Amino acid sequence: MEIEDTLTGDVAVLRLSGRLWGETDTAKLYTAVTRLSENGRHHIILDLADVPLLNSSGLGALIAAFKSVRKAGGQLVLIHTTPRIQHLLQVTKLHSLLKNFATLDLAVNFLKT
Repeated sequence: MEIEDTLTGDVAVLRLSGRLWGETDTAKLYTAVTRLSENGRHHIILDLADVPLLNSSGLGALIAAFKSVRKAGGQLVLIHTTPRIQHLLQVTKLHSLLKNFATLDLAVNFLKT
């Protein structure tokens, strides 16, 4: 899995590509989120458009990232999730915890309110 980070105003966007699967991938995500948080970026958007699959380790990484950002006083949301990942979030009841938006603009506006 690869991670590209950009800023949209004071909101950090992490664009993930590849499977979020296993220890190496989950560690990459957690490290990226922690680094942003330590640098004062407490509103983070995870763009999952190019993540075709995730497993229980991937779900655990999303939850850990969410908790880490929330503990720092921020928010973490998702954008561009595939139908398969949306279904997985609903089946596991994580859709109520991990807010999901169709577009970057909607997510940024949510985080600014």
